[in-house]
Amino acid sequence: MDCPHNNIQANGYHHCDVNTPPSYFTDNTEEVDGFWGDIKSYELKRLLSRLKSQFNKPCMIPDVLCPWGCTKFCHRAEHCNLGLIIQHHLRKVELNMPTAEYYRKLYRVETSRLDYLREKPSEYDLVLLNDDWPITPGVCCVEGKGLMVMTCCHHGSSNTTKRLYPHVPKNQYII
Repeated sequence: MDCPHNNIQANGYHHCDVNTPPSYFTDNTEEVDGFWGDIKSYELKRLLSRLKSQFNKPCMIPDVLCPWGCTKFCHRAEHCNLGLIIQHHLRKVELNMPTAEYYRKLYRVETSRLDYLREKPSEYDLVLLNDDWPITPGVCCVEGKGLMVMTCCHHGSSNTTKRLYPHVPKNQYII
């Protein structure tokens, strides 16, 4: 039996795959887990190999963009609920949250930057103006919590995200 409400019209999505369209977030789970695994091994060889530049990007650069505009090292980042950030940026869409408690927590992300998610990868800032080191929004799988947005240590708790923050426009033509 064919139900018309459960059909997905995929006509406009034939070009989508794992890499297209590009993701708004960088998954830093492997990098964070690898870093802490090497540190906790207490082996100098693993520590030195971790500090070596892999894939033209060393692990010691602050390349995670916080929703409030700060930058942080991925292995030192705090976490914020991904669903709250996405709901904040998709105002016209009501996401199906697991409980009503999520909607009561939306005020925590109200002061984040509205330009946190950007259309083009070229709009993000670069570390030391190196094109291989963009500062992008990051996510990480956290045990017991799921996929979480990475934030700086100043915006990882609810008592600091409630404050009002003035956000200076990044583009002079927006004003």
